[in-house]
This record gives sequence, structure tokens and C-alpha cells, in this order.
Amino acid sequence: MAAPAFDLRALDFTIIDLYAAPTAVLDRDGRYVWLNGAAVSVGGYAREEVLGRSYLETMPAETREVVQAAFERAVADGLPAEVEATVTAADGSEVRLHLRLARRLGYLAPTLPQERDLVSERRELRAGGRRSSVG
Repeated sequence: MAAPAFDLRALDFTIIDLYAAPTAVLDRDGRYVWLNGAAVSVGGYAREEVLGRSYLETMPAETREVVQAAFERAVADGLPAEVEATVTAADGSEVRLHLRLARRLGYLAPTLPQERDLVSERRELRAGGRRSSVG
């Protein structure tokens, strides 16, 4: 018997909000279910702007195919998949990220590992208009 489906939007994402690294929760179709504050700061999108949309909409065309393949592997195998990706921020700038797509509880949570303070780097990017290489 298959496990009953549940509404991801009904989950409490408080713990994800506490993560310092930008983290997004996606459903199995690749739609944003939740973004923590760090992910909102790095991308510059209002949370309400992206919830329900495909994560591919925030990536330039040349990045989508590689990231989609990694996403599909993570869904099919249940094993983490890692990929370098470029995300187009709300202001049109490009941010390079190392994505770790990991399946948890039937949904995917791309975690964006960091060695630097991505929120501060994002603020500097907005202030200086330079391209960022994060990840």
C-alpha cells in the first residue's frame, strides 16, 4: 500500500528557517514549497513571489538541463546529487551556487553549502553591481 500523500505546505518549516545556509524545499515536481530567510536574501525574491513556481524559472536556460538531470536523479534514487548552477537573482544579476539536492520525507531540499556569508555577499552585489561567484 502506498504511503498517503500529504500537503507539504502544511508542514512547519521553522527548523529550516534556522539554517544559516540558503535552503529551499521543493516538491517532487520541482516547485518551491518553502525558502528560508538566507535563500530569500541571496535570491532577492520575496518568498510569496516564488512559492508554487518551478525552481527552473530562476535559472538561465544554459543551467536548467544540468540541474534538472541532477534533480531527477535525486528523486529517482533518493541519493543526494550535487551540481554547480547559476541562479538569476530578482535584480537580474547571476549568482553561482553549489547545489546539493537531497531527498527528505518525499520532498527535495536543495541545500546551498557555504564557506562565506552569502547574505553579506548578496548585499555587496546589490550595492556594487558586480557578478557574484558563491558556493
